[in-house]
Amino acid sequence: MAQHAICTIFAKNYLSFVRVLADSFLAHHPHGVVYGLLCDRLDGYFDPAQERFITIQLEELSIPELPEIIYKYDLVELSTAVKAALLAYLFAHYSLDKLCYFDPDILILSSLQEIFDLLENHNIVLLPHLTEPQTGEWIPSEKQLLTLGTYNLGFIGLRKGPVTHRFLEWWNTKLMNDCYVDPARGLYVDQHWVDLVPGLFEKVYVHRDPGCNIAYWNLPERPIVRRGDTYWCQGQPVKFFHFSGYSPHAPRRISKRVPEFGRRLSIDTLGAGAELFDLYRRLLIQHDFETTSRWPYALGSFTNGVPVPQAARRLWKEACAAGLHWPDPLDSTPPDSFYQWLLQPIDNGAPLINRLADYVYRVRLDVQKAFPDQRGIHRREFVRWYVETGIQEHQIPEAFAQPMRHSLAQTSSTLEKGAFRLQPALKRLRASRLGQRVARSSLAQRARRWLYPAPAVFPSAVSGSPPLSSNSHADRQPGLNVIGHLSAETDVGAISRGIVHALRAAKYPIAIIHLDHPDGARRDDWPFLDLPQSTRHGVNLFGIDATECGAVTQLLSQEVLAHRTNIGFWLWEVARFPETWQDRFDGLDEIWVSSAFVQEAVGTVSPIPVVKMGAPVVLRAPSALSRRDVRLPEDKFVFLYAFDMLSIPERKNPLAVVEAYRLAFEPNFQDTHLVVRANHLHRFPEWQERLRQAVASVKGTLIEEKLDRPHVNALYHLADAYVSLHRSEGFGLTIAEMMQMGKPVIATDYSGPRDFLNQSNGYPVRYRLIELDRDYGPYRAGNVWADPDTEHAAELMRRILEHPEDRARKAQQAAQDIERLYGTSAIADRIIRRLDQIGASL
Repeated sequence: MAQHAICTIFAKNYLSFVRVLADSFLAHHPHGVVYGLLCDRLDGYFDPAQERFITIQLEELSIPELPEIIYKYDLVELSTAVKAALLAYLFAHYSLDKLCYFDPDILILSSLQEIFDLLENHNIVLLPHLTEPQTGEWIPSEKQLLTLGTYNLGFIGLRKGPVTHRFLEWWNTKLMNDCYVDPARGLYVDQHWVDLVPGLFEKVYVHRDPGCNIAYWNLPERPIVRRGDTYWCQGQPVKFFHFSGYSPHAPRRISKRVPEFGRRLSIDTLGAGAELFDLYRRLLIQHDFETTSRWPYALGSFTNGVPVPQAARRLWKEACAAGLHWPDPLDSTPPDSFYQWLLQPIDNGAPLINRLADYVYRVRLDVQKAFPDQRGIHRREFVRWYVETGIQEHQIPEAFAQPMRHSLAQTSSTLEKGAFRLQPALKRLRASRLGQRVARSSLAQRARRWLYPAPAVFPSAVSGSPPLSSNSHADRQPGLNVIGHLSAETDVGAISRGIVHALRAAKYPIAIIHLDHPDGARRDDWPFLDLPQSTRHGVNLFGIDATECGAVTQLLSQEVLAHRTNIGFWLWEVARFPETWQDRFDGLDEIWVSSAFVQEAVGTVSPIPVVKMGAPVVLRAPSALSRRDVRLPEDKFVFLYAFDMLSIPERKNPLAVVEAYRLAFEPNFQDTHLVVRANHLHRFPEWQERLRQAVASVKGTLIEEKLDRPHVNALYHLADAYVSLHRSEGFGLTIAEMMQMGKPVIATDYSGPRDFLNQSNGYPVRYRLIELDRDYGPYRAGNVWADPDTEHAAELMRRILEHPEDRARKAQQAAQDIERLYGTSAIADRIIRRLDQIGASL
């Protein structure tokens, strides 16, 4: 019998990790053997006969109903669910009396003889996450470890015998049914089940050797020192180090599961331990990490190539419990396949709601609260939320949303025609005394949003909006009065200037009232000083944030407000608009917003119509300045991110851009350069120091000082690509501006930019939603915003650099799309049509 045998489980993209594990084990146990279970399909990517380990195919384990097991679990869950089956298979088919499992991301640094000796007298050897109480704050904390499990199942040692046989049978039954990442149900893949093992089975040994399974969760208690060529921890040689969550693309980051900033432990604080990370990185690269890490996982998609969303896995389990069955859930070919079943409508109503969307509704209590009558009066609102927001929150492929999106557009067109036929009756109702009392009731709000929803396309968003009542005097001149902080370097200031610019170009009558702003950054180069300062026209447009709308309207005289139609142009950056801000609507007849995201947030609580108007994107004028003039390197590909600290730095999320850049190009940064422009950074000393250190760590440039218009324009025009890993945007003006200039743009695929940034014209970044843990400016704790995937952003940065034809094609499409949707003539036409409609209803 082989005395020293280990095994692991991996997908193709982890092949380099398995090679390092096998080499390091065999270096200390040259007569040992290594088995690797391929939890994937080979598909010709590598030749198992050329490897130093024995490859086991998943089908060899003879798992009953294997296609269903493959479907029900994602990669992490599946790789842990088959662990007991693999161990039992190896004991049954090979002459082994002892066997140890290791995760593939482990490096063996010295002999494991002590562990094999323990298996002479014990059936099972386990390693706890912690062997000493934590003395400081760390991730994961002791409290968090309660949700992960007492023991780390990156290792388990077993001795062949009846007790181990009973254990593996019991464990396999649990893993086949409940190996989910579901802490709310007390489950974390295979680990929590093993918490019960010392009490259920005989001769279980808990090994507390500090030299075993050192990883990010116990590094603070296990300092590493080097003596000659050997590494030691608390007087014991380091047997093996677990590089959980480590990537060579981020060589100075201990684990992707540990925040890069704000924690006390980093590579720089590890002493000799830092050498192990450098060694491991070099070994992975030597074993072809750069190639193998890009290989695709074959078991995560239907046979038609559509990725399987997690919600579809959970719905499959629910359907099976109800008695339904599909032999191979991944096979999308049969007309009665599970894939087609997911797309089936739940009823005959319109717009269509398919089974997968209905499942999402049923598991989201917040969505049920927002749309309580999902199949009735709130049906269209729910479908719009699902196709625009829900599929992103649940990472559901577009294939499952497209039929619903098409049905929604068809239904919107039909309802808009009916709404126009109802307008004369609604006008008479509003003029009546009863109508005035009812106008702000919750019933009226629901009816208004049902009759006049914001369609997905801009022309309908204008034509489908209701006419407004007004006590306008007959002597008012047609046209628009734009009132706001017209010289402020803010998004709402830029949008107000853009509206004036667009309407002037269209020769539409314009007047202004310029409200000064503490940050009147554009006073000197503001181009509209020759416009009349008056309110001569019958409609006022207030380019003022909702946060200050009430205060500003109180400062204006009643003559400005009275006998006119008053419209607010609002930006809002998180999913829920404060219900307590009802006073912000006082004196206004209508709200214009820049995106469907803001329309949904404001429209949920608004007592007046909310119309999606879009935002003008005015092409920045070219500058004669050179790269040297704006501190850009002349021989490198430049990634730019520009933001204003007054817009809440936590929302703008600049550190994520730095981290993604680090992941993409560390350690050399030879061919690329990162530039971050942070306006008003001097007002935030703590952030100033953090951002300076972060940008310096990637050899980038941080621009803190105020720039005049030529320098700002040059910075945008001379950069090669733009990256915004925001947590949420009301519109995303700089993103749209860079797209209009024909630049490739990487941005979080959430909130306002989703109206115009997509796979055909840019590089959307995956994300997950997180809850605000405290108040951030006007955004209250308990609201939600996005946490962008920095690894995905890093992948997109490398893709932009390595594929010039792809970035050029997308950038060209972006410029065309932005001009079509938000160019001067498009915005002017949209506004004038709406104003004509308002005038016709008076």
